Formats: sequence, structure tokens, C-alpha cells
Amino acid sequence: MPWVAPLTAAAEVGDAASLGALGAALITEREPSMAASVLARARKLGQDDARWLTERVAALELLGRNAEAVAELRAGGSAAEGFLARHLLAFNTLRRRLR
Repeated sequence: MPWVAPLTAAAEVGDAASLGALGAALITEREPSMAASVLARARKLGQDDARWLTERVAALELLGRNAEAVAELRAGGSAAEGFLARHLLAFNTLRRRLR
């Protein structure tokens, strides 16, 4: 598990950028459950940063948690105003209804 050391380091540093980078790496390593948790913490620390919102939504999509992704995007504030966030909202709304 190559992400164990970065996980420990990011948790110790406790800043949104470190946690967000770790969350993105966990998605790449096909660990969406752990990524969603890490990215939730990054979102809490960097609430206005759309990167952590959209990365968390990507992790939730991989877990099939589209309704939760929709809720996060709707509550996203200024982080949910960009094109990608709006696209993800439409996509996850449709996916939620198709399940």
C-alpha cells in the first residue's frame, strides 16, 4: 500500500492541499472509500476550493453514492458554481434517478 506514508503525513500536516492530493491519489489507487473520507476532511478545511468538492464527488460516484454526491454539490456553496461542479450535479442527479 504505497499511500500509507502519505496518509500519515497528510493527517499530521492537516491542511486541505495535502489531504486533497492524498484523496486524489487514493482515487487513482482505486480506494474510493478511503478517498471519500480524506476528501471530506479536505473539504472541511478548504470549503471554497472546488477541487476537493469535485474530487469527493468522484469518489462518491465510484462508490455508487450518487444521492450523497447530489447533496454535497447542492450544499457546496461557491465551490459548486463552476462548470465541472454543475456538470457533476446533472450527471449524479440522472444517475440517482436511474438506480
